[in-house]
Amino acid sequence: MKSTILVALVLIIFILFVVLMLKWVHKQTLKAGHRKLLEEFKTHGDDHELEIFRKQVLLKRIIAIDLQNRKLMLMDHSEEIEQTNIWDLSDILSCEVIVYEPNRVARFSKLGNLKLGPERQISEVSLRVGTTDEGMPNLLFPFFRENLDPAFTTVDRIGEAEEWRDLILVQINANHPGPGTKETGSKR
Repeated sequence: MKSTILVALVLIIFILFVVLMLKWVHKQTLKAGHRKLLEEFKTHGDDHELEIFRKQVLLKRIIAIDLQNRKLMLMDHSEEIEQTNIWDLSDILSCEVIVYEPNRVARFSKLGNLKLGPERQISEVSLRVGTTDEGMPNLLFPFFRENLDPAFTTVDRIGEAEEWRDLILVQINANHPGPGTKETGSKR
């Protein structure tokens, strides 16, 4: 009887040790990937002489804006193909938050008043940036992906995407005045 309990206890301790070691290795791998992403971000920023005003790191993705040089940097290393895009804000035509649901796509109004019921599930929240580049007219930057991000971050990521959309829209509207507006100069 005592030997059975002892064997079971040793087996449980061994299993716990293996699980803890696997978790530690996984955490170290994530840290190394995060460190590599930040180093690459710094390298791209230095290469393009960016003065970062604001940046946000989302697991394997980074979004940053340089207001002085009017540049937007989007890095996405969450897929097999790693992408880094740096756009001049004058080349950006539009910016909107897109919320993907399994069977439909919902767009947020400027006020962000999409109502979510308990039966609705969001699979992705992205920022869609429309550009003048004919080769890549629309660029999607994911703020939330169901298969990568914890589900409890969905609402926070929607808010963060809206903040970035608003910041980008303010910058591109400052560069492109709307229809019917005139530039006036004062004469003295």
